[in-house]
Amino acid sequence: MRLRLLPIMAVFALFSTACSQDNPVPTAVNAAHGENFEVEFTVKLENRSRGKALNTAFASGVWMVVGKDATAPLFAVGQTVSPVFEALAEAGNPAQALSALVTKNSPRISGLLQGPIDPGAIASFTFKARPGDYLTFATMVAETNDIVLAPTDQRIALFDGDSEPIKGDVSSQLTLWDMGTEVNQEPGKGPDQGARQTSPTQGTPESQGVQLVSARQDGFTYPAMADLAALTLENNHDHDHEGEDPDHDH
Repeated sequence: MRLRLLPIMAVFALFSTACSQDNPVPTAVNAAHGENFEVEFTVKLENRSRGKALNTAFASGVWMVVGKDATAPLFAVGQTVSPVFEALAEAGNPAQALSALVTKNSPRISGLLQGPIDPGAIASFTFKARPGDYLTFATMVAETNDIVLAPTDQRIALFDGDSEPIKGDVSSQLTLWDMGTEVNQEPGKGPDQGARQTSPTQGTPESQGVQLVSARQDGFTYPAMADLAALTLENNHDHDHEGEDPDHDH
């Protein structure tokens, strides 16, 4: 898959691991805040792969802010992804995927994550959110065949169980997903990856369901998240729960 770059845009906004069904996040608004309580967030996605075993850019991607009912906003695990999501995963072309995801999820806000995010670079954006909102995003790892960086639970809570905004490092909620649309080659070395291919559709197609890379067992080594990416939430609210579990008791 060739990394296709979109024209640089001046504005883009938003992009959660939701708790599992055994660890739900209450969405009732804290009475101290009122029904119209909003918080301004800044999200920073840092590419930490510079000088590491897999030196790779992140391609253009998608992000959304979704509600509590969007439990699997990106894809159905174990099922084949749509052609538009295949284009995001293999070619770094997210425009049609975003359109399809917006139709599916009716997000509060959504946009394109502009790439490439080169090794050592940080992409950041700012938005307003309310209790019960979640962040989700997906971006292609360029030096792979069809691997996507996204939240482990497909969304990340922006507020805790007390309707207080979360801030700090939430990188532990990120993982690598294999879209199952193209046979994997060794990351960073495959002839059908990144700049080494002559066409974004180059590579051996396959139709496996979406899986965590850790579950695919393709025989290749993938970097730990600490050597790949970091995601940080910042906000302008005084109450401080840095990177906490959203259901943490206070």
